This record gives sequence, C-alpha cells and structure tokens, in this order.
Amino acid sequence: MQPSPDPEFPFWRREWVPIAAERDGLYGTFLDTRSGTVGTWADAHDPEEGVYASLFAFFQETADRLEGVSSGDWSGPGRSAGPRGLDPRPEDEPIRRWARANGYLVNDRGRVPAAVREAYEMSRR
Repeated sequence: MQPSPDPEFPFWRREWVPIAAERDGLYGTFLDTRSGTVGTWADAHDPEEGVYASLFAFFQETADRLEGVSSGDWSGPGRSAGPRGLDPRPEDEPIRRWARANGYLVNDRGRVPAAVREAYEMSRR
C-alpha cells in the first residue's frame, strides 16, 4: 500500500506494517512501528489506530480466540462454543491499575500477562 498524500487524513502511513489481512485485503491489522500499537483497517472505513496496546496483546487475543480449536470446541472464526472469558475479571483490576501506574501496557480485558502478574506479586512482598 502507498502512503496517503494527505497526512491529516491518512489512508496509509509509511510506519504502518500489515500483519494480518483477509484474503481480499479489504480488512486487516497493522503494526504502528512508531508507537508499537496495533490498529485495524476495513473497506470504506478510516484506519483505527491503537486497537491493541502492543503486538503481544494482539497475539494474546488471537490465541484466546483460537482456544478450543484443537479440541474441537470451536464454532467458527471469532466464535467459540463457550464463553470466551475476555470480560475483565474483578480480581484483575488492581493488577491492571498497578501495571499502568508502573509503565506496563495492559489491555482492559483478556488475560493479564504472566510477567505483569509476577511483577505485581513481587511488588506486594
């Protein structure tokens, strides 16, 4: 893709690297190499920046979506047979607050990375 000629209304920027796309290329995900965040694009919509805090967060959600595929407990793309469990767990909220206050990037939902959880536990000792 070519960068947009108008930087105020970007269609595409040089620092955006596509990392996943539908076969037709009309929908996809990109890594912003300047900020480290992950955004999305879709046909007839402006690109949305910062959808995921990091590439790790994107792959973590992808893994969450694919959970159950190997066991057959899956009903199609993005739809698991059971609840996905991505809603924030109340017991994780103090960890997320601590992580943000200490410079860690964490999503509002999904798994709290093990490294963040361990750092939180170490800080409480």
